Amino acid sequence: MHWAQELASSLQPDLDSVNRLASRFEASLSEAERSEDLHDLLRAGSILLRAGALKGELILPGLDHAPSGFQEPNAPSSSTAVLGLGVAGRETLSAFLPAGDGQGRIARFLFDLEASGAYELDASIIGVVLQLPFPDPRDSGGGSGVPRYPEMLRAAYRGAAGPKGLPRILSESLFEPGSRRTMVHVVADIEDPWVVLLPELLSDLRAFFGFGARGRVLLHLVARPFPRVKGSFRDVLLELERTRPFDEAFLVSGNDGLLALKVERFVSLSAIVPDLLLPKSGPKERGAFSSFGMASAPSACGEKDRSSRYLRRFEEAFQAALPSALPADAVFSELFTESVHYIHPPQAAPPDCAWRLCPEMIPVSVSSVEPTLCRIQRGLRLADLRLFS
Repeated sequence: MHWAQELASSLQPDLDSVNRLASRFEASLSEAERSEDLHDLLRAGSILLRAGALKGELILPGLDHAPSGFQEPNAPSSSTAVLGLGVAGRETLSAFLPAGDGQGRIARFLFDLEASGAYELDASIIGVVLQLPFPDPRDSGGGSGVPRYPEMLRAAYRGAAGPKGLPRILSESLFEPGSRRTMVHVVADIEDPWVVLLPELLSDLRAFFGFGARGRVLLHLVARPFPRVKGSFRDVLLELERTRPFDEAFLVSGNDGLLALKVERFVSLSAIVPDLLLPKSGPKERGAFSSFGMASAPSACGEKDRSSRYLRRFEEAFQAALPSALPADAVFSELFTESVHYIHPPQAAPPDCAWRLCPEMIPVSVSSVEPTLCRIQRGLRLADLRLFS
């Protein structure tokens, strides 16, 4: 189905032509068999909406003929794993429910040092313990002849991984039986010494998964509001931007108490809605980084004369789902791309009026979820963001 392309080529400037195409559009909804078909029809609907606006008319094709429930995904064919580095990684792993409480399918791994104290963590979290090759410089005051802490972390990782490949406990545990692919989420704070491991760790993970053939590597870089990244931390971020040793990298900003919950919620939702992590077709994104925001979507009022009330609540939810890593200058908003997913249970589809505010919204029907808006911005560059002093 190539409705958007056909409509764009046959659209005439007169209003009657736009209305005729809108009628054909509504009838074609019943022919949609896959989520890709509906995405194409939604793009076509956006064209119709804008064509009508140029004529001073609101043309919002009805969705009554759209099949319900065909988007319900089957059991995910991919497994999910989360690798935590440093304090941010440990807090994120702890934010997940214990295994057996509905999230047992998400494997969790914590990178830690042999000399670190024991933490009270869920027993299902697997420790990737790195042995100290040198005395810990934090215990010796960093005197002469003692390697710097980032150098010690690199040496400890290479000692555990060997000349090539991952630490053994990772390579033996990342693949889940019966799964064709693995989605690996790596979590680290951009101001934590553990970030120095990211270029090597991410490269090793991508090589292990055949550079996308057997799995994808997603990076989550968390940060406090308005950080000022300097020194080796800045160098690592610039290297990540230059080499892109990941399939996608998300920048997530917020207060300490909320960051872990933000990442946990997105990872958990993407495990049941893989569409959130699908690679985008088309021209290469301008920048290497992405960002996301999520918010609970309002339930439909159920009364036609109250659509204005629903729109106000929908707009509030849309603003609440604003991605947290925004460009420093508003002019850059025209240079990155944004996708908006409306995840909802089959019995709570968004009403037609929701498309007035977001014509390109992508509905995804999933059982046993609360209505949720997820906005993802892609194509961000570090130079666009207020990260460096």
